[in-house]
Amino acid sequence: MTAWLHVAAMDRQSVVVCVGGGALQDAVGFAAAVTHRGVRLIRVPTTVLAQADCGVGVKNGINALGKKNFIGTFAPPFAVLNDLRFLETLSRRDTIAGLSGR
Repeated sequence: MTAWLHVAAMDRQSVVVCVGGGALQDAVGFAAAVTHRGVRLIRVPTTVLAQADCGVGVKNGINALGKKNFIGTFAPPFAVLNDLRFLETLSRRDTIAGLSGR
Protein backbone atom coordinates (compact mmCIF):
# COMPACT_ATOMS: atom_id res chain seq x y z
CA MET A 1 0.00 0.00 0.00
CA THR A 2 2.79 2.47 0.80
CA ALA A 3 4.36 1.67 -2.58
CA TRP A 4 1.13 2.78 -4.26
CA LEU A 5 1.18 6.06 -2.31
CA HIS A 6 4.79 6.56 -3.42
CA VAL A 7 3.97 5.90 -7.10
CA ALA A 8 1.00 8.29 -6.81
CA ALA A 9 3.46 10.98 -5.61
CA MET A 10 1.59 11.58 -2.36
CA ASP A 11 3.03 14.30 -0.13
CA ARG A 12 2.08 15.94 3.18
CA GLN A 13 -0.62 18.01 1.44
CA SER A 14 -2.23 14.99 -0.22
CA VAL A 15 -5.50 13.41 0.85
CA VAL A 16 -6.31 9.70 0.64
CA VAL A 17 -9.98 8.68 0.45
CA CYS A 18 -10.71 5.11 1.53
CA VAL A 19 -14.11 3.59 0.67
CA GLY A 20 -14.66 0.12 2.12
CA GLY A 21 -14.99 -2.10 5.16
CA GLY A 22 -12.92 -2.41 8.30
CA ALA A 23 -9.98 -4.45 6.99
CA LEU A 24 -9.47 -2.05 4.09
CA GLN A 25 -9.84 0.94 6.42
CA ASP A 26 -7.11 -0.51 8.67
CA ALA A 27 -4.69 -1.20 5.80
CA VAL A 28 -5.16 2.15 4.09
CA GLY A 29 -5.16 3.98 7.44
CA PHE A 30 -1.85 2.38 8.38
CA ALA A 31 -0.29 3.23 5.01
CA ALA A 32 -1.51 6.84 5.23
CA ALA A 33 -0.22 7.16 8.80
CA VAL A 34 3.31 6.02 7.99
CA THR A 35 3.67 7.77 4.61
CA HIS A 36 5.47 11.08 5.20
CA ARG A 37 4.60 10.62 8.90
CA GLY A 38 0.95 11.14 8.12
CA VAL A 39 -1.00 11.81 4.95
CA ARG A 40 -4.54 13.07 5.52
CA LEU A 41 -7.12 10.29 5.36
CA ILE A 42 -10.83 10.55 4.69
CA ARG A 43 -12.66 7.37 5.68
CA VAL A 44 -15.88 6.28 3.96
CA PRO A 45 -16.85 3.04 5.77
CA THR A 46 -19.32 0.75 4.05
CA THR A 47 -20.18 -1.87 6.69
CA VAL A 48 -22.07 -1.67 10.00
CA LEU A 49 -19.01 -2.38 12.14
CA ALA A 50 -16.72 -0.12 10.09
CA GLN A 51 -19.19 2.77 10.41
CA ALA A 52 -19.30 2.35 14.18
CA ASP A 53 -15.54 1.90 14.51
CA CYS A 54 -14.44 4.64 12.10
CA GLY A 55 -16.64 7.17 13.83
CA VAL A 56 -14.67 6.93 17.07
CA GLY A 57 -11.60 4.81 16.32
CA VAL A 58 -8.12 6.03 15.59
CA LYS A 59 -6.38 2.62 15.49
CA ASN A 60 -4.94 1.16 12.30
CA GLY A 61 -3.72 -2.42 12.59
CA ILE A 62 -2.40 -4.91 10.06
CA ASN A 63 -1.58 -8.56 10.47
CA ALA A 64 2.09 -9.50 10.25
CA LEU A 65 4.32 -12.42 11.19
CA GLY A 66 1.27 -14.60 11.74
CA LYS A 67 -0.24 -12.30 14.37
CA LYS A 68 -3.43 -10.27 14.17
CA ASN A 69 -2.86 -6.49 14.29
CA PHE A 70 0.85 -7.02 15.02
CA ILE A 71 1.80 -3.72 13.38
CA GLY A 72 -0.27 -0.60 13.83
CA THR A 73 -0.62 3.09 14.53
CA PHE A 74 -2.85 5.52 16.34
CA ALA A 75 -3.79 8.17 13.80
CA PRO A 76 -7.09 10.04 13.71
CA PRO A 77 -8.63 10.45 10.26
CA PHE A 78 -9.01 13.90 8.73
CA ALA A 79 -12.72 13.14 8.26
CA VAL A 80 -15.22 10.28 8.37
CA LEU A 81 -18.21 10.21 6.04
CA ASN A 82 -20.84 7.75 7.29
CA ASP A 83 -23.53 7.20 4.67
CA LEU A 84 -26.28 4.86 5.84
CA ARG A 85 -27.19 4.09 2.24
CA PHE A 86 -24.13 1.82 2.04
CA LEU A 87 -25.75 -0.41 4.64
CA GLU A 88 -28.79 -0.91 2.41
CA THR A 89 -26.54 -2.82 -0.03
CA LEU A 90 -25.46 -5.39 2.58
CA SER A 91 -26.95 -8.84 2.94
CA ARG A 92 -28.91 -9.52 6.12
CA ARG A 93 -26.06 -11.73 7.34
CA ASP A 94 -23.50 -8.94 6.89
CA THR A 95 -25.78 -6.39 8.50
CA ILE A 96 -26.36 -8.56 11.58
CA ALA A 97 -22.65 -9.39 11.85
CA GLY A 98 -21.92 -5.79 12.79
CA LEU A 99 -24.70 -5.36 15.35
CA SER A 100 -24.60 -5.99 19.08
CA GLY A 101 -27.43 -6.64 21.50
CA ARG A 102 -28.04 -5.76 25.09
